[in-house]
Amino acid sequence: MAEEPVNNTEQTAEQPAEQPKAVAKHSLCLTIADGRCVSIIPKGSELPVMRSIKLVTCETDQPNICLDLRLGESKDPEQNFAFSRLKLDNIPKGAKGATVIRVTVKAFVNNVYELIIRYTEKENGRSVIIFPSNGMSQSEIQAIYARIKELYKDVVPRDMGEARAFIPIAKA
Repeated sequence: MAEEPVNNTEQTAEQPAEQPKAVAKHSLCLTIADGRCVSIIPKGSELPVMRSIKLVTCETDQPNICLDLRLGESKDPEQNFAFSRLKLDNIPKGAKGATVIRVTVKAFVNNVYELIIRYTEKENGRSVIIFPSNGMSQSEIQAIYARIKELYKDVVPRDMGEARAFIPIAKA
């Protein structure tokens, strides 16, 4: 006689609850020479994850490359959040498109990334770890300040006085 399968969905002390998997909340993109953003780590990727991209020079004997990293899903860089900008110097000289640079990105939870840059395939690479600063650039601060100033001009002084009347004040 065959036994019926047991549907044991209850968790016992021996079976720990499965932790939810961490995923990338936003795509990590790189702004390329034609002005578009190319996704390196797509939104929803299970973390930790590692992906590589090959970059080529746009000019003969190009001295450096600027990596403009952004968080977001748009192909338009201005629609994405500016995350980090790295300048790679001392690029090996060569014809336009002949110098290949491999950028490997390791993504971890909390928007922590490690970039490994290799100028040649045999090279171990240079490593940079990027943590979010949770700060804003000067231009972002100025844009917010301008928006607040724009909104503030519509506030009538009488409204400000009434709003203050509702703030509880401790007695001395």
